[in-house]
Amino acid sequence: QSLEKILTEHGVPEGAVSQRASDVIAAIPDNKLNVAFKADDTWGELLRMAKDSDHTVRLVQSAELKAHKKQARTAARAKSQAPAASSGRNPGQKTNDTVLP
Repeated sequence: QSLEKILTEHGVPEGAVSQRASDVIAAIPDNKLNVAFKADDTWGELLRMAKDSDHTVRLVQSAELKAHKKQARTAARAKSQAPAASSGRNPGQKTNDTVLP
């Protein structure tokens, strides 16, 4: 995965992702970035490294994070309200399935 893709997945808008990736690369040395990308929790490692770097860098700005969370909630709500996948019958319709011992 690329740094830009990870940043986008966590809420950085498309229009800001290239500059943000450049900021992160400038703040965190390449050898540490390589360690982060090999870690099981790449995002967690990037957050820790960004916080601990000599030039603290925000991976995601507050407003971006709020917008990302709102979008995720909206998507989850829409998904939960979508009709269930069709099984060929109406919800609540009784089946004629017989359970055999």
